[in-house]
Amino acid sequence: MQRLSLTQRLHILKALHGCFILTLLCTGIVGLVLFSTIISQPIRNCPILHAIYTVFWLSLGLSILQIILAIIFFIWFLFTFLCPPKSVGSVTNSSQPGVQADQLVYSSDNPFDSCTTAVGVHCGRVYGPSYFSRPRCASDDTLDRSSSICDCCHFRIGWLWFGSIFLGILSVGLILSLILVGNFLSEMDTLFNSEMASTFVEARVSYFSAKSSNNALKCWDIIQKTFQCCGQINYTDWSSYGQRDVQSNVETALPISCYFTDNISVNRHIYTSGCLDLITKSLNLQLTTSRVYLIVTFILLVVTFFVDFGYTLYVAYTTLVENPVMEYDRSNMEGVWQHTPEKTTTRKVSSSAVISDHYHDELESISSSNSSSIMVQNSVYQPHRNS
Repeated sequence: MQRLSLTQRLHILKALHGCFILTLLCTGIVGLVLFSTIISQPIRNCPILHAIYTVFWLSLGLSILQIILAIIFFIWFLFTFLCPPKSVGSVTNSSQPGVQADQLVYSSDNPFDSCTTAVGVHCGRVYGPSYFSRPRCASDDTLDRSSSICDCCHFRIGWLWFGSIFLGILSVGLILSLILVGNFLSEMDTLFNSEMASTFVEARVSYFSAKSSNNALKCWDIIQKTFQCCGQINYTDWSSYGQRDVQSNVETALPISCYFTDNISVNRHIYTSGCLDLITKSLNLQLTTSRVYLIVTFILLVVTFFVDFGYTLYVAYTTLVENPVMEYDRSNMEGVWQHTPEKTTTRKVSSSAVISDHYHDELESISSSNSSSIMVQNSVYQPHRNS
């Protein structure tokens, strides 16, 4: 089986970056539409439903955060394509008599050049930045003091690192929402029914006592208008209080919200079905839909992120394994880099190093097109003894 080239792996890496950002954006838009529809219902103002609708508000906030992060990551990721580094020439080092060291110099118009990488280890420039794991260089690590180019590395924070932080925040919010949704679903047939019954009794007492309507009565008016129902089980629940009979005075026996129209008339039609069953089914549907959305969103975000992040580390690792950089002796600093017409670079120390033409051409083409956010643009060195 033929192994993928470095260029092919970097194209796959870009596709995985885009897949993660697209997943973040699409799940956020779906959540925004879903929870905006749920909390737009008038019954959200009922005190007895405030706790349940708090979960929907939390999920709506998480969806908005997903959309914002997806837009930020997309703009951040685009800078790696809109502002690629450009080769502006070479620097000649004539510090050693009779030897010249030509080094390519790259320049970029990208203001986020130090932030557009996916992972966060950055090395010194010879043919552009590369990624390794050596400590940050000191002043004596510089191979070419005139151009301050060193064979050393230091950490940088890339956009995938920021993505992992915000994904952790989103995961905590999604898990919390899932726990709350599951808790409310388990209480729908027990605690919720008893709370609705007590609220109805309070609303009925308030209505027949001719006092100003309280929150319970307002809540039941909203429920009856929204679901076109009357009473808890049916419309006779309003007459069971005993002070008035439904048939004795049709204008005042039932709340206005129990009628089809608000016009006072003896022949007005009333809603006969009860509200408890309708509101329970509606909330069960909303909570179940929310739970499915939260589970699917959590799985998609975690899977796409870790596939993207893992493949990014894999590409960085395989690049290092296939393109090793030879260590040099810090006590011997008279070595320089020499650029030859055949696009090979030699380093004159106790043992010289020759760049592989195959990997140099491949990496040089990647450098010119800026085809990856991990920006492996360094030359490749393989040991070669003097003949």
